[in-house]
Amino acid sequence: MGASESSTLDRLYSLRELYEMGYGFRHTISKFIHEGRVPAIKVGNSYQIRESDLHLLGEWTLGDYLKAIAKADFFSQSLLGERVKAFVDLFPYLSTSDKITFRRALTSQKDEFREVLTRPSAT
Repeated sequence: MGASESSTLDRLYSLRELYEMGYGFRHTISKFIHEGRVPAIKVGNSYQIRESDLHLLGEWTLGDYLKAIAKADFFSQSLLGERVKAFVDLFPYLSTSDKITFRRALTSQKDEFREVLTRPSAT
């Protein structure tokens, strides 16, 4: 039995129900299903997700955080420096030099931010 399987019958939730419960937009949940990040059962023309798999909808990758920051109006907020520092400090394995580079990338203008994130690593 896999990690997402259950020995008892789980309640199934439609994407609409999950949206209404605050798990995200239906398009985003559907994308997670197609990427294989969240298992789902196809019922007719729609997908449903087991209750035991709902925790997977709350797990973000680093890429998810970076995309959200890049899309948000995060750069115009007055507490930007403090928020960026707190965010970068979530990565304890980064060297001091890497943390500084990461902070600069996060506080740069949006176009510069994308350029830094897509630049090949110098290592």
